[in-house]
Order: sequence, then C-alpha cells, then structure tokens
Amino acid sequence: MLRSLVGSEMCIRDRYEAFARDLLTQENQIRNMGAARDLIISHMYPLEGNEKAVGLNFRTNIKQFEMVERAIEENTTVLAGPLTLVQGGQGIIARQPVFRASDGTLWGMVSVVLDVDALLTEVHAVL
Repeated sequence: MLRSLVGSEMCIRDRYEAFARDLLTQENQIRNMGAARDLIISHMYPLEGNEKAVGLNFRTNIKQFEMVERAIEENTTVLAGPLTLVQGGQGIIARQPVFRASDGTLWGMVSVVLDVDALLTEVHAVL
C-alpha cells in the first residue's frame, strides 16, 4: 500500500502521514516509515525523533547505498541491519523501490525501520 501511495504521483504529505499513522498505531516493532523521492528521504513518520533522517541522500551515504542499489536492481524488498541509524539508535531496515506506474521510471524508495531492541524483547518473550 505504501509503495502504491507514493508511486502514484498523487502522494501528498497528509495522505502519507495518515497511512503511516494508522499502521504505527498497531502494536508492532516499527520505529518509523520513510519515503525517499529521488533517493533523498522526503517523507518520514513519525517525524519527531527522526528529523535527522529527513534529507538523507542515499547516493552519498556509502553505508546504506549498497542495499538501496541492490533493491533497485532486483526490484525487491531488501533487509539491512542491524544498522546505526542517522537519527540515533539501532534498526533493521526493509526497503522497497518504487517505480512510476505511468512510465516505469524510478520514483524512489520506501522503507520501514524496525526497532532492534523492541524486536529482541519480543523474541525473548516468546522463547
């Protein structure tokens, strides 16, 4: 859903935030959701605590670009991490490229960041 929302060219910040807010109200280990138009993070939810990530250009972030490039080349979801996040803390990042429906060109990337500590706490609770 997130992928089709941003790839439709009709993505506006309010619609993106409403979708992300609804998803993050559920109990899960999602720390934040982002969208990177032209591979520069332009949308982030929640913004609070993640401000440093907005404006991150994946092309110039050598630590993250390899997995971004792989996701684009293979047109698939790619997991990376645990990584030290630009905004602080540790995360596992799932990234999916978004291609425009109109002409198949790359719009950018969507990502979901999982909170490593919350995820490990959940795993240990189950074991």
